[in-house]
Amino acid sequence: MLTGSGASVGGVVVNVLAGLVGAGVPVAASDPNWFYSTLAQSTAALVGLAGGFMVSRILQQRTEIANDRSVAKGEFESLWGQIAESRILAADVGQRAHGVIVEVEPLLSSDHNAVSLDTTRICSFSHPGNWGAGPGVEVTLEDRDLQALKELVRAAEEFETVLPGTQRPISTAATRQSWPRPPGSE
Repeated sequence: MLTGSGASVGGVVVNVLAGLVGAGVPVAASDPNWFYSTLAQSTAALVGLAGGFMVSRILQQRTEIANDRSVAKGEFESLWGQIAESRILAADVGQRAHGVIVEVEPLLSSDHNAVSLDTTRICSFSHPGNWGAGPGVEVTLEDRDLQALKELVRAAEEFETVLPGTQRPISTAATRQSWPRPPGSE
């Protein structure tokens, strides 16, 4: 092959490569693109694998959140039903107590110091249907009882005012707007 003092290193490499190729030994090309191509493919495979695991976990968490959300929605609807019932009760108690006041007040302001009234006509928050004794049983109301009924009417009106209306929070929650404060709560 190369002999003598005029032989160069480059020529040696070429001769060695030519000898190896001639002998059937595969020689890697001096082009490094194969390395970058393999590196990019391997990295893409790893990123794809990690992305697949991440998407799987996100979908699993989404399912868990959906289950929790349906439970929370059921609780909200249950509480909202209780609020609506309480609002109706407050309106009913206020109206019935006001009716009793309108009927009894003129009698107490005249020469009577007490008035008998059927217990089914009087209701309160603790006894919404009636005052508990049943039909035909009467209770005697005095001036202090009339004042208590007036306080009950004020409390029922305030209670009804503080409770939100029946449709507003559902539509407000659907649009994700903040709920307004009830009057007098500032």
